[in-house]
Amino acid sequence: MIILVVFIILVICLGIINKTNCFSSFETGVEEGLKASYKLFPTFFVLFFALNVFLKSGLMKLLATLFTTTFLAPELLVQILFRPLSANSSLIVMTNIIQKYGVDSQIAQISALIQGSSDTTFYIVAVYFGSVKITKIRYTLKAGLLADLITFLFATLIGIVFL
Repeated sequence: MIILVVFIILVICLGIINKTNCFSSFETGVEEGLKASYKLFPTFFVLFFALNVFLKSGLMKLLATLFTTTFLAPELLVQILFRPLSANSSLIVMTNIIQKYGVDSQIAQISALIQGSSDTTFYIVAVYFGSVKITKIRYTLKAGLLADLITFLFATLIGIVFL
């Protein structure tokens, strides 16, 4: 807390030295931030709505039962499906995997590889392209999802072979 107070005092002092109206600058920044939030809200709403429909429809459970017939735990499928959508959701899944199987387990290490080597493709495309109003994304989403798929496959392969 003390760091925040010191930072605010430092910013005000620098504003006085540079003869800048700090309150006006702060007010302008808040206004621009609210405008950006207003523009991005529909994008976030659609992402979370689609994710909720996916979870509530039972499709996730169906995919998990199909995945359990393979050699990996179904939790990895959940993480693989969440990772392109939400970093926090996939981080929660990884945390649950670590708590359930232990930090040194093979599945926890594969989960960490997936978390660390992939990115939130849908989030990036929706937010970054949406913020600058690019509507024609061409091959961006396909390339991003292909990169995610390759990352998931290699993370699993590395986890199985080397860990």
